[in-house]
Amino acid sequence: MNQHRHFLDKDLYTVESIPIDFGVDRVDRGQLFLTPTRKPDIYPNYAILYVFNTRPGQLKIQHKKDVADVVGSMAVYVPPYQLIEWIYATGWINWTAFCIDEPQIPSFFPKSPVMFHMGNTDKIESLTDIIDLFKRGIYGQLLGDISAESAVALKTKKLLDLTYDQSLDLSDICKDLRLPYSTMAFALKSAYGVVPVKYRMGLRIFRALDLISQGQNPNDVCYRVGYSDYSRFYRNFQAILDVAPSDYSPQTNDKRTRAKLSG
Repeated sequence: MNQHRHFLDKDLYTVESIPIDFGVDRVDRGQLFLTPTRKPDIYPNYAILYVFNTRPGQLKIQHKKDVADVVGSMAVYVPPYQLIEWIYATGWINWTAFCIDEPQIPSFFPKSPVMFHMGNTDKIESLTDIIDLFKRGIYGQLLGDISAESAVALKTKKLLDLTYDQSLDLSDICKDLRLPYSTMAFALKSAYGVVPVKYRMGLRIFRALDLISQGQNPNDVCYRVGYSDYSRFYRNFQAILDVAPSDYSPQTNDKRTRAKLSG
């Protein structure tokens, strides 16, 4: 079992990753925010269980129109294809994330993001521990109001989820939906708080991050996730993750070890 640490900027950012089970990585992360910051996350091929121990006012999470404070010993579970946004206060914050490959996610896990208290005795050392945690029953706060999900919003999201890594113009997606772009964009924005181009960009960039973390060449990844222009891929990657694709690569030959930049 290999372990590695990334110092993208040792004064601002650290990520340490280790595989704890087949298809499950533990990622310990710390970051210094010099100003209040909002960061989107969306994962097309894995779920994440975050574990925090935060002070009041230090962190909030937004999903759709719901904004919740993350205070104390809390866990947040985010399934694949769910756009969330973290709202960080100024200062240093540490957290742990357990990244679960989509094929390993049990069918009874929540289909929407949920936040709940973590007990002091809860230890996570394997996928079995995560499954046992959910089998005991999660009595927490579901994030996001499903009433905002119109039929148009659901169809738009589903089509973007299926085609995000294809070199399709959004006008092609509009034709498939038999809707003008303005209608599609309004429905998605109303339900999920993001327009189609930004939703698809998030899916592409976080998928690209996963592939680069596995050791794939950023130039190849660019086209694999649906971009036809490396310069645009570079700008989008840096805008979302604050690091260039070429500056982020795993320092290990173990393909199962992936330091996902969760959060």
